[in-house]
Amino acid sequence: MSQRWTSFGHAMWRCEVAGLSLLIDPVLSPTHHDGVFSVHPPRSFDLDALDDPIVVVTHRHPDHFDPDTLAALARRPDRLLLTADPLVAEVGQRLGFRWTRVLPPMEPLDLGGAALLPTPSRAHVPEWGLLVRSEGALVWNQVDTALGRPDDVRALLKAAAALGFGGPIDLLIARWCPILQTVALHGGGGDFPFAGYSAELERIAAVNAGFIVPGAASTRYADDGHWLNRYAYPVSEARALEDLAARLPGVPTSPLAVGRRFEVGGGVRFDDAPGPVVALEGPDPRAWRPLDAPPLRDDVPVEEGRVARIDAWVETALRPALARWRWDLPAVLRLEVLHGEEARRWGFRVSAGGVEDCDAEEWDALVCVAGGALDAVIAGRAPWGRALLDGRMRSMRRGYRVGLKGLERMKLPSVFLYVALPYEAAFERWVWGRVAELRQNGH
Repeated sequence: MSQRWTSFGHAMWRCEVAGLSLLIDPVLSPTHHDGVFSVHPPRSFDLDALDDPIVVVTHRHPDHFDPDTLAALARRPDRLLLTADPLVAEVGQRLGFRWTRVLPPMEPLDLGGAALLPTPSRAHVPEWGLLVRSEGALVWNQVDTALGRPDDVRALLKAAAALGFGGPIDLLIARWCPILQTVALHGGGGDFPFAGYSAELERIAAVNAGFIVPGAASTRYADDGHWLNRYAYPVSEARALEDLAARLPGVPTSPLAVGRRFEVGGGVRFDDAPGPVVALEGPDPRAWRPLDAPPLRDDVPVEEGRVARIDAWVETALRPALARWRWDLPAVLRLEVLHGEEARRWGFRVSAGGVEDCDAEEWDALVCVAGGALDAVIAGRAPWGRALLDGRMRSMRRGYRVGLKGLERMKLPSVFLYVALPYEAAFERWVWGRVAELRQNGH
């Protein structure tokens, strides 16, 4: 029994097997991450043709998990929502999915004539890839999963074989791109990620697949002129295909073309027959030029009360949280909040005795953030990712200690503001706010 996989761009796929169709990681909205990103190339959909009975969301990141899309898909009441994450399942239930199921990694799901096996990830959020087995065909969609070393990949495939998912991988939809979205924002330099990209290629080689498609890396900043379009994407898909050909000569590949259908069974064949998704024309602004990061700006008008709200949050939420610090002590932390052209600055010396104010010129950790972005996070109107990934919050760590054995780097969080409002807690609060809006609007 063959399988048909249709690319809808980025991570969104349709898999047709055993008389069923699965819509994987659907994002139908024109942008994601609260408007920061879009998919390249842009797409248009025939929504009436998206009648798949099974919807799959592999993890909670907003380029895979879009509450607005789930609200639209929930209008068909007999759909099943499969996911790795209880948060996604609960959102689906609130938005109208009658049936949801959280499937743990390495737990097979029989589809009658075919089967799914979620493959695990080392990510810090619930996440999996998908092995799909049918008679004569085995496909692995790695999505964004963090897989470790090549030996870890081989061990995972050996464990999958013991569960009935053995044999060569006919089609690998591969994780491949070392995206640098946060490197510039956490004080990283502009050097090419040689080690990270080499590791991606070696993990792909370890699969020993019969056909490879680079997957899940066609996102871009929605604003064509956004400076991070020139910083975050060090390898183009075309270059990656050249590199795969050099590393794995003789292994066929294909670009991740919107609308391309892959027939898997007795080999892999592909075509670009008309379907429910069409790529739209438009330039690709992603060109790696990581030498021109602009100064931080606050582009939200400073409305009355904003400065006072942020000052109050620093004193009533951040300062007490720093007193519960669990990293290396003592640590000197500097916070700068930009309000228009003016900046508010705080210095904290955190020690076993508590938190003291200081000038913090010799800081161990620095956070600079646009006031409008921080105010939106504090109020629950946006997640931390909106401020961070949009380049409106930046951080740097230089904490170290020197002793008789030399220099030792301090253990410090990438953004010390998260001790007062954890990254995932802010994201979940924002998700539930969006769900409440959708339900209020009749979704």
